[in-house]
Amino acid sequence: MQEQLELTVRDQRGARIALVLGAALAAVLWTLDDPLELAAAWLAFGAWTVWRARASTSPQLPLLALVGGACGGVVLLAPHLPQWALAACLAIGAGVAPAHLWLESLRRRLARDEFALVLVAQPFVALLHGFVHAYPGALEPQTLEVLQRVFVASALIQSGLALVRREPERVLGAVIQSQSALVIAGAAAGETGWEAARMLLVSTMGSGLVLMSIASELRRRFGALDAASHHALAKTAPKLHRLFVVCGWTFVGLPGGAAFFAEDLLFHALVGQSVAATVGFIVAAGFNAIAFYRLYLALFTGPTVRPAYAPSATASWKIVALTLAVLALLALGLAPSLLVQHSG
Repeated sequence: MQEQLELTVRDQRGARIALVLGAALAAVLWTLDDPLELAAAWLAFGAWTVWRARASTSPQLPLLALVGGACGGVVLLAPHLPQWALAACLAIGAGVAPAHLWLESLRRRLARDEFALVLVAQPFVALLHGFVHAYPGALEPQTLEVLQRVFVASALIQSGLALVRREPERVLGAVIQSQSALVIAGAAAGETGWEAARMLLVSTMGSGLVLMSIASELRRRFGALDAASHHALAKTAPKLHRLFVVCGWTFVGLPGGAAFFAEDLLFHALVGQSVAATVGFIVAAGFNAIAFYRLYLALFTGPTVRPAYAPSATASWKIVALTLAVLALLALGLAPSLLVQHSG
């Protein structure tokens, strides 16, 4: 028994160290401009995901993830490929083709916190952002237009999945992926689109961190694993309830958060380029709001239920950290010019 306990503690410590390492690699990915350094950071982050996938209970090599990572490396190292090849590599590297399968492959193999890191860190947006800034003339306008439609279609697919999934963290994961696909679509819509994309990216990363953390805490404390039934946790976990509803509504674009201003900019960037992409953006944003509202109803509303056991309270430092993150998102929503000025 003592040996098993020591093994469990060692595994938990190793998982925490691995998570910190993954976060550091993702942060480095966002700080680099040189194409060779960016490619090295992208491949290092890909190697981390493969390593952690191999450490799972089904240690099979995630072949689709390897293909996605390789495509991202190819496009950074060979920017003079034919346009169709660049578009295909970027779409696969960004996790939207073929049919989001390599992201799903990672979701099945990575630990929950590790996959949440992949969603929050947005390495796929870092890939496209780095490529376009390193090779500003590599993609022709027609190629950018095609990619834009592909990414909007991806946002629609993910928002639809968010409406039918049952687990809270998978619902949020689909909404985050939908929002990140809209980020990439905006990035392909000229300089105004880039500004919108950067603002929406900050909202997606910050809100994703808060909402995924709350969902994880509700799962730990109350076993909230099903978004199809009502858990009635508003009175049982009032602090988490308030943070969830404020962060979530600003996340899906209601006035007051960074996403509201970003989505307005994104709409105006898209409407001048593609009616189809604009309509897809509006529908995806609407579906994301509906998916969040349904998840909120499932987690926090319904007849009050007394838990079968007394769950441990959420640590005070977690509440403080999540509150500060929500306040930062609200501040950026009230003063979006700060973000625009410092995003160039």
